[in-house]
Amino acid sequence: MVETHGDAGFSPKLTRLLTAATAAPSGHNTQPWRFQVAEDEVRILPDRTRRLPVVDPDDHALFVSPGCAMENLVVAAGAEGYRAEADYTGLD
Repeated sequence: MVETHGDAGFSPKLTRLLTAATAAPSGHNTQPWRFQVAEDEVRILPDRTRRLPVVDPDDHALFVSPGCAMENLVVAAGAEGYRAEADYTGLD
């Protein structure tokens, strides 16, 4: 899921970056992440509606999978000529 703050008309580069991020591996291919897109940043947050309580009762995969999406995003950003930084902030 992509949440936007401002204009939702993404540039072709941003579309490619988000596409690369969503190609990341995730437990049972649930893709348990959501994106918040602002002018100069993309936040990747866990999507708790995609939890797998039976096979992932401690939500390990729920939090590892967005990290995989973030790594794909950072690598894709570099390929597009951007200098990307990962900022790991707390999830409250």
